[in-house]
Amino acid sequence: MFKFKLTGADSISKEYKAFNTKVYFATQAGLTAVGSELTKQLQRHIQQDVYSAYTPSSYIRRGTNGGIIDSKYMKTSVGKMSVELDYEPKGYNPRYPTSAYVDGDKLINAIENSNYTWEGTDNIPERHFWNNFIDEVVSPHGWVEKLFVRAMNETNSDLEVRRDGHISADGNDTVFAQQLSFSNIVSSNGDDLGF
Repeated sequence: MFKFKLTGADSISKEYKAFNTKVYFATQAGLTAVGSELTKQLQRHIQQDVYSAYTPSSYIRRGTNGGIIDSKYMKTSVGKMSVELDYEPKGYNPRYPTSAYVDGDKLINAIENSNYTWEGTDNIPERHFWNNFIDEVVSPHGWVEKLFVRAMNETNSDLEVRRDGHISADGNDTVFAQQLSFSNIVSSNGDDLGF
């Protein structure tokens, strides 16, 4: 009679659970770092691509007091394995209460494409702040990936996460799909776990 007994499988399971825990907390740190930077970078693009590119003569900008750069229109939330930036700028300007206006995506489109439908907006050039921001976010080896990976490694240097340049966009929503690459993932007894 031949008997086969496998021992030590429970330690592999424990190592796997410990590894997953490390990855989870490092991922949360990476997502939090990216989330805190998204608003700053969007505001930088608004300042650079919109405000610095054109000085209005027919209206007064609201700036940080209800303008498109106001952080109250930028909400970042970190989930278990995601970070979201919700940007819903408002076009209403209390200085011009009878003027027609648009909000959210329609306002972004109007600024991007000089597609204004309300008075006092003739001859305003296209200003591609949103597209420039998104292009920067999804660019291979861009700041998002660098920051995400750096924060993961600062949280747990044993993971040795490396960047791979894989960030993608899907329709109007941007999807940050980071393929993680780990090195030196071994069990406590030195066995390669093959992750």
